[in-house]
Amino acid sequence: MKLPVLTFASFFSGLEIPGFSFLDACKDLDVEGQISACVEVGDKQRKILRHTHPDAELHGDLRDLMIDALIPDPSGFAPTASLAAISKSKVLWVSSPCEQFSTEGGSEGGDVGSGRLLLTSAKLIVNLKEGPEMLFYEQVSNILSKIHIDFWLKLVGILKSKYKYVDWRVMAACDHGCPQRWRKRVFLVATNKDGWTWPEESPWTGNLKDLLDPAEPGDDFKQLPEKTKDNRSRKLVKQALKSTMTMAEKKSKQGQDSKKTKKLYLKNVKNLVVDTGCSERYGRSTLGYFPTLTRTRCQAFQYWICAKGKPISLGEIFRAFAVPDELAVLYNEAASTTKVTDGQLAGMLGNSVAYSVAKKLLKRGLELIK
Repeated sequence: MKLPVLTFASFFSGLEIPGFSFLDACKDLDVEGQISACVEVGDKQRKILRHTHPDAELHGDLRDLMIDALIPDPSGFAPTASLAAISKSKVLWVSSPCEQFSTEGGSEGGDVGSGRLLLTSAKLIVNLKEGPEMLFYEQVSNILSKIHIDFWLKLVGILKSKYKYVDWRVMAACDHGCPQRWRKRVFLVATNKDGWTWPEESPWTGNLKDLLDPAEPGDDFKQLPEKTKDNRSRKLVKQALKSTMTMAEKKSKQGQDSKKTKKLYLKNVKNLVVDTGCSERYGRSTLGYFPTLTRTRCQAFQYWICAKGKPISLGEIFRAFAVPDELAVLYNEAASTTKVTDGQLAGMLGNSVAYSVAKKLLKRGLELIK
């Protein structure tokens, strides 16, 4: 007997990393999955989505769907046609805009601009006639801070009017198979199914060198960023290299063993990635991992790969989000076809959830409903 198809929809779809993670999880569980609907207002993102998910319904502004949900259908049937695919989806993923809650953004909260969309999405979901069996929200962890927690609890209260189980947890990407240090996000799960448990941690244990582009003749770990008017990038890399030397000296008897110091220094430099988009005061660098990658810095490729003496590449950004190589190829083809630049695509990636984290959560959800 043929098993029913498990369907997936998303709000604020972006590149639809969670959707591909869902399809991957379906394969692991030997069930058929399908992306039924995407909601995304960004023009460049919509072009990518039309290429990668041609059979999925593609909606624009979420607020237009909210009107459809609240105004009765004249024919007497609900939900309206534009909401049917979303309402019937087994799984819904919501990555609402984060700039109003992020320490990197305005941090003005949910009553301003795009911050309002967090509660708008929840109100739409509880007004769906059927609604998803598994609901996932992703947001920056700063939404749980003292200044935003009340707004988060409003979201929880709305969802509890539809779901008997609502829980959330802060998860660091590096603890779930992604090579980014930190990248903490809060994930919320809502369902009426019994038996949800959070995935166990499985830290990334790979080698940074395996995620870098193949060696090229111009690679040189001694190379520094080009000089600019303020020389910020160059200063940040020098600052990180100085800290790396200090660390090597401490581990080699306070620098008394010069050979050991040099060996440790060179080893660490070749595993060093420097965030060149931050201020000198808050310089950030990581050893053996990528730092937390952000939209604006990815778009400008503002991370310095010391092993190569070059800025981070688009391919390395894909790997930093644990995106499988074959999927990266698909995204690159879509971007080329739709005239989306490498920088624009990199920025979209910087705004995405880590592939490995989304897959673990969605696979756990699918185990409950398949």
